[in-house]
Amino acid sequence: MVSGRKGTSARTDALETLVREARRILLIRLSSIGDVIKTIPFAHALRELAPRAEIRWLVQTEPRPLIETLPPLDGVFEFDRRGWYRSLAATLRQVRAFGADLAIDLQGNAKSGLMMLATRAPHRIGLHGADYRERLGAFAANRHLPRFHSEHAGSRVLEAARALGWQGEGPRFDLGLSAAAIDRAASDLRTLGLRLDRRVLCLNVGRTDDVRSWPIAHQRELLRAAPAAGWQCLVQGGPAESEARSALLEGGRLEVADALGRWSLRELAAIYRALCDQWQAVVAGPDSGPLHLAAASGLRVIGLYGPQAPTRTGPLGDRHVVLGPADLPCAPCFQRRCRHQVWRQCMAMITPRAVLEQLTH
Repeated sequence: MVSGRKGTSARTDALETLVREARRILLIRLSSIGDVIKTIPFAHALRELAPRAEIRWLVQTEPRPLIETLPPLDGVFEFDRRGWYRSLAATLRQVRAFGADLAIDLQGNAKSGLMMLATRAPHRIGLHGADYRERLGAFAANRHLPRFHSEHAGSRVLEAARALGWQGEGPRFDLGLSAAAIDRAASDLRTLGLRLDRRVLCLNVGRTDDVRSWPIAHQRELLRAAPAAGWQCLVQGGPAESEARSALLEGGRLEVADALGRWSLRELAAIYRALCDQWQAVVAGPDSGPLHLAAASGLRVIGLYGPQAPTRTGPLGDRHVVLGPADLPCAPCFQRRCRHQVWRQCMAMITPRAVLEQLTH
């Protein structure tokens, strides 16, 4: 984690001046859900730096529910990636009409560069050239952040904030959830049969075709063993995990609260806050948006990492544990398709026993 501001330079002082004098600021971080969650502290830092500015965020459809009531924001622009050929022109018109005098691109690819150029903002801050995912996107910026020191996505966000003059002590993830929303979430958990006086293991179920997902057989074994160790089990996932739900729960004989497909992303955020506020809870699962949302909510997390590297995308914080394969040369591969002779071998090497041992620590 980045801490403290390491000196100043003419460049960082100039960037700080641009932010503090801006009247309308557009933040561009389109995706993914996990990366958007990690960028939330930047929005809070931006508000501290520019308390009177109108600040809006350009984001894709899927993560939008998490940030549409974010306290530091005055509004959100949405880009629908799935229907991009229909929505692109409308999105660009909205962005241009906003009239930003400062745009900040933390995505770092060609698409986000196009969006930033469309703002016609006189001041456009992008990443250092070496930090762009797609170098073509650098053409849109006329100011650049210093090169990042950290490899981790969350720490890089804090580095970016400090380069703009922020001197805070740590990341703030406040989503602006109301007390009523959190109370409803707690009530829903009780409806599922979970008790206030017992520990909860929330297992995030991934898609069966996702290389990052933990094998269904491993999940079933963990869910069979955890109740004997004193854990109530809650399984959750979105509509895309319907096939995994059928495979996981077929045949019964699992003592679990089934919440697969039950909650929206924002409702899940309230669920995590309710678990954090009222119960001793742990969230386990692969590298995914819900895992990072749990960590941001203050829950203890057990991350299961095979094709991804925790040094880049691991959960933020000191309370978390990351489990991965030992002595597998191809992991992490950072690929979305597994080319190993045993499909998803890296995830299969993470045993249910290893997760259960972490639960008892």
